[in-house]
Amino acid sequence: MREDGEGETHLICPASEWDDWSLESEKVHGLTRDLLAREGIPVEEVARRMLDVLGMEDVRVTSDAARWEQQWLDRLMQAAGLQHSIRVLDLEREILLPEAQRILRDAPAEGAPGAHLAWAALLDRASDIVGGSRHAEQNLRRIRHRALQDAGGMRWWWLEVRERTAEALDEGYGSRLLARKGTVPRGVLGWD
Repeated sequence: MREDGEGETHLICPASEWDDWSLESEKVHGLTRDLLAREGIPVEEVARRMLDVLGMEDVRVTSDAARWEQQWLDRLMQAAGLQHSIRVLDLEREILLPEAQRILRDAPAEGAPGAHLAWAALLDRASDIVGGSRHAEQNLRRIRHRALQDAGGMRWWWLEVRERTAEALDEGYGSRLLARKGTVPRGVLGWD
């Protein structure tokens, strides 16, 4: 999913060597192996499309389950016989929390021109913002465990962190808003 909320999703026809199958995962995702074999797009086609979209230099691919997504991305590319250098970043640990910390750190503390928040207080506030935003996203009514909808949820979470950080700045952590170019995670990864 792009930063503007546009995205795409593809069912993947399982590669012949993908012979493991989880009935539990089938139930969670609502996708049978038979459905994927019948309606899925060949592995090679999906892998090439992913390289076209996610392999660009300025794209950051993020997920709330980065290790899992990296494993599946690597497996997909291997099955397609393609090399890649796409690294899936942990959305919370590598994007949201550092960005909230950076913005709060750079904002002068209320009532003390030029002073900055104590580092421990800043870390606590940033963690509260990211955690509270995550909790709010988890309470949204939406379809879960489908790639595009999950990517949309992660995008919503990112936007919520941005909004809550801006509110924290307005409430006494300064008045600087989050308008820096390059802070948007441009690729959010999900699989079906």
